[in-house]
Amino acid sequence: MRIVDEEGRFKTIEDEDRYYGTMDKDGNIVISPSMGFRVLGRFYDDIAVAAIDTPTGLRYGLVNDKGEPICDFRYTFLEDWGEGYYRASYSSKYNIVRRDGTEVLKDRYSHLSKVRHGLVIAGNTIPKTKETPTRYTYAVIRVDGETIVPEGKYDLIRRVDRYIAKNEGLELVGFYAETLDCCYLLDFDGSELNLVDWENPLDDSDDTFPWEDVKYTICHNCIFRDTILPNQGGCSQLEKRAFRKTIIHDWFIGLKDIACQYKKTSLDDRSLKEYREEQEMLRLMKENDTFAIDLINDFVNEKLQGDIDKLPYYDFSAPLRQPHYGVEPEEKYFADSNSAKDTPIVKAILSLVFKDAWNELNYQAFEQLKYRTCLVNPFVSLFGARIAENNYKAVSQFGLSPELCRRIESVFTLHQTIGNMLVLPNKHDATYDNLAFYLERGSRIRGYMDKFLIELDDAFAQPRYADAGMVQLVRKCKKELLRYSRYPGFTLMCRRLMLDDFLGDDGKPRKIFDGIYCGSRKQPTEDEYRHAIPQYLQFCENFIPRRGQRITERLKEILNQAANQ
Repeated sequence: MRIVDEEGRFKTIEDEDRYYGTMDKDGNIVISPSMGFRVLGRFYDDIAVAAIDTPTGLRYGLVNDKGEPICDFRYTFLEDWGEGYYRASYSSKYNIVRRDGTEVLKDRYSHLSKVRHGLVIAGNTIPKTKETPTRYTYAVIRVDGETIVPEGKYDLIRRVDRYIAKNEGLELVGFYAETLDCCYLLDFDGSELNLVDWENPLDDSDDTFPWEDVKYTICHNCIFRDTILPNQGGCSQLEKRAFRKTIIHDWFIGLKDIACQYKKTSLDDRSLKEYREEQEMLRLMKENDTFAIDLINDFVNEKLQGDIDKLPYYDFSAPLRQPHYGVEPEEKYFADSNSAKDTPIVKAILSLVFKDAWNELNYQAFEQLKYRTCLVNPFVSLFGARIAENNYKAVSQFGLSPELCRRIESVFTLHQTIGNMLVLPNKHDATYDNLAFYLERGSRIRGYMDKFLIELDDAFAQPRYADAGMVQLVRKCKKELLRYSRYPGFTLMCRRLMLDDFLGDDGKPRKIFDGIYCGSRKQPTEDEYRHAIPQYLQFCENFIPRRGQRITERLKEILNQAANQ
């Protein structure tokens, strides 16, 4: 038994079975772990949130300082929600629970604000249909259960924390609310103070918002501030209705998604509108391959000295190792990447070369996580981590010959070249992250492409007898794999991915490697390693450069076609 939390009135203790209890400052057990609490929060005014095991999972409730239940353990989650109240979860719906375990709201809601001033904003989400977008409803309810603002009266309700000027004094208003026609300030009793009529923005008769000064509004440091029309009637960028709505939203609720799209603090700044236009243009370029083509052309000129035939032997991991020597890799080609296969330039090349292999494959598809890159032959599966030059964790103790060490080092460089890169669909399930993860870490695969293709072929041909994990992934990726599911589709897929070397004369995947895995619980013997290493090296020494040359030739054709258009 150990102490896991010493803050608060009691110390929280945990036993060897991970049940929780409490102990007082003198070391006396107050709540024994044998009472079966899997979760036990800190006590505030002698009440804490606790959870117990049930046949349907953890269920939460409230307990007193003796561990006695205050309410039934029936909630999927329970958490402090302000002013001594708790938010109780029923899967995707919520209610407010008092300290005595009773519920505040008559109905359950999709979203609840925290309790403040004895009030809570409650609401529901109405899913979109073919005819209507997703909608949200709002209500304001007291903690005694009385509804102050009925659900559906306003299209938006937000709590207001700012003071506003009124009759030469300061008044704290409770809520901001708006409909299609108008916006209001609501007092804590739900009474309305009209602000702006959206439908008649030029009629100022009921306009009660203090427009006199823009010092504290979103306009205060904008370069278009001097273009604001008299009586806050708009500016050079926004007509009166949009101008006033932008200021009011920012003043009362600070909604960032509807902040002023035109605001600029200097001429060199980009406004939100300009930024969004640039992002939309970039998205279109990534979808129509313009981005990938431009990136590859620049890469060939800058990194390959204009000679694309050097591509098959270019080590994409080398720039990522440069920071160790005080040189940062160029963000344009290697941004935000920890591995060579995930660099922008590799994604650009694969998105063009294997476009015919996968549905809707383009650079944007990588950013949308529809596809993922991986290595055909992960080096670490057999050799382990590279400790230093000619020193690999799994084989360093075997006293390999200098010639064999030289070959290992050569293949280590090759395995981060384009000939060893592949792209696979990125759909995933709860068991295996995706096909790339299954290839690299699946217990039956362990980074060997021959085993992966055999499993994939079995999932196509005889799913009843194939590995369940692979079958699930094939089903998840049915949109991408459907065209390859019937004979001779599997062979066609391998040829389009340039994996022909893994196929036999009959077009079926063949066993190539011994499948030695350095991380196995039962470590392979030295004899097994000495047989597996030359086998692996011989295949990679031939396969990777040859596949890299094929990728380069295909890339040349694509770039030439683009140049001639």
